[in-house]
Amino acid sequence: MDEPSKPVIMVTIPNSITLTSTNYHSWKTQVKAALIAFDLFDKHIDCALPSTTNRIWFRQDKLIFGVLIGTISNDLFPLVSQAKTSRELWDILAKTFDKPLNNVSECSHLIIDLTSPPSSPSNNEPNPPIPKQKRRRKNNVKEGERMDRLSNLPHDIMVHILSLVDIKSAARSSLVSKRWRYVWTHLVNLVFEAPESYDFSPRQLIKGLDDTQVEKFCTMVNKVMTANCATFLNSFRICFPLKKPTSNGIDNRLNFLYHLRNSNLGDINKWIEFALTKRVRNFELNLSDFQGNIVVNSYTIRKDFFLVRPVYNDHLYTLQSLHLEGLNMDGPVLENVLAYCLNLECLTARSLRYHSSPSRSSFDYTQNQHRHLVVSSLKLKYLEICHCFDIKSLKISAPKLTSFTYFANYGSIEVEYTNVPSLVNVTFGDHYCFHILHNLHLLSSFSHQLEKLAIHWNQVNRVAYGLNVILRNNLLDLKSFIEKCPMLHTFKLELWPLSKQAVPMSGQRDVTINYEMHKHNQLKVLEIVGFDGSASLAEFVFCVTQNAPMLKKIICDYRCPRSKGNAHKWYDLQYIDRKGFVRRQAKLLAKQIRGGVDVVIL
Repeated sequence: MDEPSKPVIMVTIPNSITLTSTNYHSWKTQVKAALIAFDLFDKHIDCALPSTTNRIWFRQDKLIFGVLIGTISNDLFPLVSQAKTSRELWDILAKTFDKPLNNVSECSHLIIDLTSPPSSPSNNEPNPPIPKQKRRRKNNVKEGERMDRLSNLPHDIMVHILSLVDIKSAARSSLVSKRWRYVWTHLVNLVFEAPESYDFSPRQLIKGLDDTQVEKFCTMVNKVMTANCATFLNSFRICFPLKKPTSNGIDNRLNFLYHLRNSNLGDINKWIEFALTKRVRNFELNLSDFQGNIVVNSYTIRKDFFLVRPVYNDHLYTLQSLHLEGLNMDGPVLENVLAYCLNLECLTARSLRYHSSPSRSSFDYTQNQHRHLVVSSLKLKYLEICHCFDIKSLKISAPKLTSFTYFANYGSIEVEYTNVPSLVNVTFGDHYCFHILHNLHLLSSFSHQLEKLAIHWNQVNRVAYGLNVILRNNLLDLKSFIEKCPMLHTFKLELWPLSKQAVPMSGQRDVTINYEMHKHNQLKVLEIVGFDGSASLAEFVFCVTQNAPMLKKIICDYRCPRSKGNAHKWYDLQYIDRKGFVRRQAKLLAKQIRGGVDVVIL
């Protein structure tokens, strides 16, 4: 006969803390105190499992189990999905967040050694002893003044503080005290990139990185991965050129191939698996060189790289942003990502090539199907495709897409915009912007809704690929872009620096000239990156200001536009001697523009 029913205690935890990967200790303190208050902690958490015939105990335990589940964030729910009782759930969380770490001190010292310059002490003598007077003063300090208030902060707040700095600074915090020793291992944002001290010049590009630098970088990443205790990752970024350039016997300065060290292939596979297993939200794998050049023999990413588990791939629902650069692909990687990662909102593909064997005929899929890319997604908001030479045509169907960037260097390009009702921000670069200029009807499906348009005008690439050159002194043709977009409020023009200095603008403007352009009543901001003070550019600015009555701001930036990689840093140094001249030309331009327009010179 069943045991008579007895009343169970309805457990409630007012203002409960939601458990995340960084506030376990705060959550544990609150929940444990509540269960002790209900006299349930010793009976259900800190106790042995009773007989299965005790139905009253199991009814009460299910109520506690439900309350605990309600205080856990959605990101941690897969972690406790196999728990059956409240004690099992409690033990899983305790083992997850209190597990011992291995080689954490060694890892933190390694990061400091990699990112800090070598010390150069003036002598090898140890630090001098503290004078007696100072020691006496230290001993007289009151006990309250010695208290380390920062170390007494809750664990989740300490993790948040370290998330605001880079890994180098976070690792240094482990040497402060025992309280800070393991805090940095709970970081959810892991960024590994080349230090700013590296040389970005083409000479360094040819020379490449030595084996020591690459091995130190890989060792650092592997040890940080081993020490990391976070249950999920918000971001995981790898931005480092692991390839070593080698001459092909023709011209070591211009023609060189890259080969990836065999020892690094396994490392990259582990990095991808680690990030996806941690249910990363923002993932970036960038192995291109400092100038973002297309590589030949790089890491080949599999078309199913995101399937790291045989049965349940819960990370497919957490991935929101994916950035792939400087890689080879062995199949329809981008199509599969869009098909399986249903919550993907941002996709960036730069300098990608489809893998080809020495015999092209043995890989027919590369020659035919890979040349046509179909982007179809219900949640995609940002799409960037730059310098992917093997893609010959592109079809986009993304109802929530708001920003699109496309750079193409050569060949006939077909981009079909089938369903882009939310597209308001567009950037075109290299040959494609010239193609669009002569085929403005291709923008008809979304030009009426565009609010921001950026054009990257690069004459150098057209010459390199044997294309017809549109003279730089005829920039007035660019007004067609503005006329095509009636709702445009920001137009950005990026000009790549010419090898020869352009004809400078004159000191006086001919105000009698009337430029033929339709009135545009929405344009408010005109931004020019790579401003050179030329007469043709000044004429374009005069044309816009004359026909855009609502224009409020013109931004003149002499710096080289960010075309690809970090090459702009080197070019800025090469053209720094023009800085003074360009700024004087910008000030001269500001004096000749009608009143009410603010000219900002950067």
